[in-house]
Amino acid sequence: MSEDILIKDLFYDINEVTQELGIHPSELKQVVFLKKYPKYSSYDLKKVGGFKSFINAHWKQDDKDLKTIQQQKQHNQYVNKLETVVGNVEAFREKLIHDVSERVAQIKIEPLCLQGKETKAYLQSITGVNTVGEKEPRSVVTIWSDQHFGTNVDTNELGGKNEFNWVIGAHRLGMLCEQIATYKIEKRNLHEELVILLIGDNIGGVLNAQEGPLYDLITHQICGTTSYYVQALNYLKAFYPKIRVVCQPGNHSRVMHKMSKDRALQQKYDSFENIIFYGLSQIFANDPKVFFNVSKAPFSDVTIQGHRVFATHGDTVFGTGNVGKAVNIAKIELQVNRINAEELKQGGKAFEMFCTGHVHHPVFTHVGPGIVVAINGCLIGLDPYAHGIGVQSSYPIQVMWETTKKFVQGDNRRIYVGDADTKVKYEKIIKPYQMELIAPKTI
Repeated sequence: MSEDILIKDLFYDINEVTQELGIHPSELKQVVFLKKYPKYSSYDLKKVGGFKSFINAHWKQDDKDLKTIQQQKQHNQYVNKLETVVGNVEAFREKLIHDVSERVAQIKIEPLCLQGKETKAYLQSITGVNTVGEKEPRSVVTIWSDQHFGTNVDTNELGGKNEFNWVIGAHRLGMLCEQIATYKIEKRNLHEELVILLIGDNIGGVLNAQEGPLYDLITHQICGTTSYYVQALNYLKAFYPKIRVVCQPGNHSRVMHKMSKDRALQQKYDSFENIIFYGLSQIFANDPKVFFNVSKAPFSDVTIQGHRVFATHGDTVFGTGNVGKAVNIAKIELQVNRINAEELKQGGKAFEMFCTGHVHHPVFTHVGPGIVVAINGCLIGLDPYAHGIGVQSSYPIQVMWETTKKFVQGDNRRIYVGDADTKVKYEKIIKPYQMELIAPKTI
């Protein structure tokens, strides 16, 4: 094809395609044109000085908006650069996840069974490593409340949101014990004791339904819960030089044959849980490492590392309200101030910390001049009664912290025991209750 014919054909075809696309010839891209007219080759376009030069020579664009053109170029450059950066990050992340996953899959960790002599040897090998120069004693403190053993939660009644029975309860308590046993274990040589605030609703009781599948017989609730706490204390005393168990009953454990079936506003200790407390104190009466504090008063007055602590279930004497909806700091502070004012009036020392449960929602907060308030979660999780009154979620959580001479509450931890539900390994710590009426032989 002669050059004159080529120029004529190009002129005609460019006009035709731009009219078809509704654009000015200067906006036409070479790749679009060649795709539309494959009869032309790159060599043909070079013969006429190049595609862009050909268009500029025959279709000059008047009154170019140079500012807009430059802005568009800068925008395109920025977008291209941004796409490159994002692409590199995504490629790196994908490669990192792939490489790390491959390496982690190759790692094998053998679990340690920390019992007896093995426990002592392991503790001696690690303790003191990070405590050089530290001499101040410490205590590890945990609240055990709202565990509701003896309650049966059918997951189908809750649309799959939760399930609870003796087996799941054993798994959750086993995980709780494991976490307490290994908590800050590198500083175990500084820990004088473990303090367990066993402050109520540790059984399901017969509060909301006195018969039916939701609650086991009180006999089974008492036997099973006693079994679980005996196993828990025997496990934990291998990790701590001393264990103090501070006991308070809750509202679920109150006996319901009394004339007043409302809150136990007097003689609260006349409860099913106090039967458990007595049984535990009898079982460990000759154990030099385990001590019990059971009060007739509806609260316990306990000193930890020199700090005075007020512990109660939370349904009477000291209440926080429904902290799952709102935390009324002013109301809580008013109660704290009233209690401490009376203590000071009587010549006593003010409480530095108030510990409760009852509301199934964990909260750590401060009121007044540095007074700590610790509210525990629950171990049972959501049940049909709570669900029926509009509660949609109550994740099983128990709390713990470290107390030093300086701080009544130092490092704290929430233990998400719901993660243990399907983990059979925790049955090595807490063996599930099988409705026995006598304790099974362990030798």
